[in-house]
Amino acid sequence: MQDKIAIGGEQGAALSIRHRVPEKDALLAGLLCCEMVARPHKSPGEPLRALYNQVGSYYPRRENFRLTPEVKAKFTEKLGSDPTEFSGGKMLSVVRTTD
Repeated sequence: MQDKIAIGGEQGAALSIRHRVPEKDALLAGLLCCEMVARPHKSPGEPLRALYNQVGSYYPRRENFRLTPEVKAKFTEKLGSDPTEFSGGKMLSVVRTTD
């Protein structure tokens, strides 16, 4: 799927658009939604229903994984000792451990 995603969102109502804003932007998402209903003078539900008719309904499902303290400690230790293992084979220029 390399370079195939044109638009993406996340549960915090932010939005990423390829070749546009480098970070997720909730304000942009809100403005685009306003434009989607204001330009064609439609209710907010009409564009959504039209999209669902075209591509089908969407029912998001969130999976939360609970780690035991032992598994969490092991993973944290492994990540701290060799973060390059999780880089997909790409070279890392810097590793930041602050959050």
